[in-house]
Amino acid sequence: MKKLLLLPLFVVVCLVGDTCVRAIATTATTVTEPTLTNISTRAFVQTGDNVVIGGFVVERAQPNFSPAPPKRVIIRAIGPELTQYGVPNALANPTLELHDGTGALIASNNNWVTTIIGGIITASQVHEIQASGYAPSDAFESAIIADLPAGSYTAIVRGVNDMTGVALVEVYDLARKLV
Repeated sequence: MKKLLLLPLFVVVCLVGDTCVRAIATTATTVTEPTLTNISTRAFVQTGDNVVIGGFVVERAQPNFSPAPPKRVIIRAIGPELTQYGVPNALANPTLELHDGTGALIASNNNWVTTIIGGIITASQVHEIQASGYAPSDAFESAIIADLPAGSYTAIVRGVNDMTGVALVEVYDLARKLV
């Protein structure tokens, strides 16, 4: 477990139309911080805007407030693999998009065994995905490895050629490998 130092905080609160000011002060506290290593959600992918959207935040608090290094993650869109777990109507061919906090598309993938170069992806990721321990078991599934600075991100799963079905979107912290 990591320890996190919470610094003193002084907040002034005033409600709209309120003439008084309320102050809240806290003191420095050290707490043990649990660490999230994976997040996932499963849903039915439809067409148009009715797709699976998974939002996540990369937050790297530093006690000295220096810029934090990027967090290395793998994002996966799983469909065909779900059938082995008895999930009916699995999405046969999921595609994956990664958007930053501004909504800009920063990476995409369709079939993890073929890297789509562009945005933050500058070279083939196939060997990296295989070595990560999180390579999808089906070539039609999608995966992206990214070094993400602190910020908010959105992973979007769609069906290739407007296919529909159940899919899973996952984000793993590669610095805290579970396998």
